Amino acid sequence: MNPEQRSVALETSSQQGSIALAAGGHTLQTARFRTTNNHAQELLPTAQQLCRRQRWSISSLEMAYLSIGPGSFTGLRIAVSMARTLAWSVGLRLVAVPSLAVIARNALSLPQPPAELVTLLDAKRSQIYAAHFRLMNGVYIEQRAARLCHPAELLSEVGPTAALIGEGLRYHQSAIAPFRNPIMPEEYWWPKAEEVVTLGWAAAQRGEFTARQHLQPLYLRLPEAEEVWQKKHGTVDQGAG
Repeated sequence: MNPEQRSVALETSSQQGSIALAAGGHTLQTARFRTTNNHAQELLPTAQQLCRRQRWSISSLEMAYLSIGPGSFTGLRIAVSMARTLAWSVGLRLVAVPSLAVIARNALSLPQPPAELVTLLDAKRSQIYAAHFRLMNGVYIEQRAARLCHPAELLSEVGPTAALIGEGLRYHQSAIAPFRNPIMPEEYWWPKAEEVVTLGWAAAQRGEFTARQHLQPLYLRLPEAEEVWQKKHGTVDQGAG
């Protein structure tokens, strides 16, 4: 694979959105959105601005790496829509990257990265989205894939030595506190587009592309409006999530 292949990385799974441009697996530029939870207004203009700074055209992009979820329903939808449009219009290839793995990579910047790590996002209704990782040869390897669960259920399984990271910590302090697991500093809780680049490039090297028509956000549960509709019409899938 061309080590200079031009790509864009989209991170819209959290409140703090960001975009990166990369050549191969090397991040060239990043930009954080100026506001929180306003990804629809900032995503495309920010991508265009970065391309202008790099003296690239949007049409010269060859790959898009997407933080695919779980996370903000609206943010994920926006990024998927933009990526599909770019794939259709300029023919770039798409790589879906698990958002919880993106957060886990932040811990590698610590002086002593924890041997075990759990990433947590708020899923509302006293629930979290979470995944469990172990540090192996300098990389966090997923031990259990992202799932929807209650904090106590998860922490009872992983034990007291697993460190916790992610913005879900902000919303579930009372449920987490009794377990006394180590908590990573808050500045490491948020996913970053440059980490999407690293994971996306590695996946592309393995040939893990997603066809435009098959690209879907990883929600783990139905959006609330759809759940309400299904309950009203008696079609709720009790296994959703």
